[in-house]
Amino acid sequence: MSEDCEGLPIANVIRIMRRALPPSALISNGARETVQECVVEFISFITSEAAENCSSDERKTVTGKDVLVAMEKLGFENYAEALRPYYNGYFDSRKSQRREKQVDGQAPNALSDSTQEAGNIQQPPDPQQSKGANISALVA
Repeated sequence: MSEDCEGLPIANVIRIMRRALPPSALISNGARETVQECVVEFISFITSEAAENCSSDERKTVTGKDVLVAMEKLGFENYAEALRPYYNGYFDSRKSQRREKQVDGQAPNALSDSTQEAGNIQQPPDPQQSKGANISALVA
């Protein structure tokens, strides 16, 4: 396994792979490591394009929207379409949490919002029921 993959837990890769395979399927160590390396390369590829777009816009922060635009630009429209409900669900959750804090008389605080929201993000709509492509189907 290369050093680049050390930051991506193999257990997460295996869990995702198992969801896409029949329950009786076995996964070799070589397959696990290969998929792990592919995932790291894919993330690097998309992030690099998103960062380039930010740089051309003279911005330093890569946003979720930048990642979706990069995916579309690189020909991964199906992935971007499948991820859009998650992206939208995240922001809907943030808006409702801010409204709740304002109603409770608390002023919104950027630091507490980001730390509290990390564990309280509402589940976005099921992508299998949305009009987008199913990521599991794209992987298979």
